[in-house]
Amino acid sequence: MAVLVALGMVAAAACGGGTGDAVEESVPASTAAGDAVTVAEDLVYAAGTQRNGRPVDWTLDLYRSGDAGDAPRVVFLHGGGGSKNTNAGLARGLAEHGLAVYLIDYPKDSPERAIAHNADGFRAMADTAMCAIRFARGSGDGDGALVVLGGFSKGAGLAAHAALAGEDLGRLWEDYGESGGGPQSRLDCTVTDASTRVDALVGVAGEYDAFVGLEGDHPHGQAFMQEHEPDLWSVLHGVVGTEADLEVRLLHGELDAIIPAEVSADLAALLTDAGYDVELTRFTGGHDVPVELTIETVMDLLTE
Repeated sequence: MAVLVALGMVAAAACGGGTGDAVEESVPASTAAGDAVTVAEDLVYAAGTQRNGRPVDWTLDLYRSGDAGDAPRVVFLHGGGGSKNTNAGLARGLAEHGLAVYLIDYPKDSPERAIAHNADGFRAMADTAMCAIRFARGSGDGDGALVVLGGFSKGAGLAAHAALAGEDLGRLWEDYGESGGGPQSRLDCTVTDASTRVDALVGVAGEYDAFVGLEGDHPHGQAFMQEHEPDLWSVLHGVVGTEADLEVRLLHGELDAIIPAEVSADLAALLTDAGYDVELTRFTGGHDVPVELTIETVMDLLTE
């Protein structure tokens, strides 16, 4: 995947409604992050409702170098116990290499807490990823830009589903919602007409429930989903093979006591058998994001 010069202008915005238009650069960077990186904070990439029915905005922070108009995008989804702030160092590091990094956040009472391995939770998280990818592509003139979707832990599991589904992500969930009274969307994307296809997936210590997972009758395992949510499992697992050109890089700590490294190894084997370009890197560490290794992995993808 080569970094091309004219991939589209990167711009930031804070729009509250779904218009389908390209996002204009109307919000100045609000925080300096070193000499070359600025951060535009709390940009609204989706609007919807909390579980109690109250309206709520979904926001992200955009990290970028001072003149990153033609930069590839990185959209990063944090894990279940974190927030966008837990990955700020990674975002800064990637931006220092000339990338535009969209670090998403979830409202406090939101899909993050709803994702209790049920259809409503997975639908809400899929919509979250869809809106974030569209926002990144819709910023400026970026529909042709290279996009890397990354995530950690639960965010990596979500990223895997979204990346593998690609352009079909929205249609897949709309069809599921319409058949048999499945869950409906609770989000309106700020950018409605940009593509949800990404060029590469970087998953760190991922919770890949829909594809592989812990053995036995465990809610984090494939067998549990097949038994208790067979239609949902079919939707999630069925995306394997949809985006055959997707490049996949998986990272996992050898000492991870939360999600065993074998989970990533099993996903790598599954995707390799399906024909994907997959590499798995195990590192010495636990359930965390190795910042320098993740940056190196993303940059290697973009300069191949």
